[in-house]
Amino acid sequence: GNNSGIQIQVTAIEGDQLTFRVTYGDYTTAGVWDALGTSVSTVGNSEPVICTDPANGTVYAAYVEGDYSPYRVYVKKWNGTDWEQLGSALQYTGLVMPEVAVCEGEVYLAVGCYGASEIYKLDNGNWIRIHTCPEVNRIQLIVENNQIYAAYELYENSYYRLVITDLKTGELITNNANEIKVQYTSGNASVAYG
Repeated sequence: GNNSGIQIQVTAIEGDQLTFRVTYGDYTTAGVWDALGTSVSTVGNSEPVICTDPANGTVYAAYVEGDYSPYRVYVKKWNGTDWEQLGSALQYTGLVMPEVAVCEGEVYLAVGCYGASEIYKLDNGNWIRIHTCPEVNRIQLIVENNQIYAAYELYENSYYRLVITDLKTGELITNNANEIKVQYTSGNASVAYG
């Protein structure tokens, strides 16, 4: 693409055969991105999800390891020199999708899993379960100022209802079953309110 630093040089043309060499730009000294260590995980099954602490910019990553049951979910923090593991790995028998967030210096981990999903808070190096979401596969953690919320879709009566919970108080923000609904038709989502 434009300004990508990729150079393609034709080295030979013989009949309907084209040979070329691809050279990639060296961005290690450009000051655009800096690598944080070598790798968060060498055997991760999925791309790590990342977040930053809004107060100080510290980077956190959550990722999954394991070929099949059990899957292990890890959370690591960049300490300025290396990736430091937070708490023990959490084990699940089904495919999982992690989400990590930091609010007022406290680390939260949502683990979306088929059947029931769970939300944890790191407390003195241990993951403490603070919320369970029945029949939910994916959870989004939302940090706004000094508040943290969990948002997910709950399937009820042929609709996906949007559920938002305040994780600090446990208060259900969307508590009316008729309040916000998401329905999928031919792969397209529509939202109904009221």
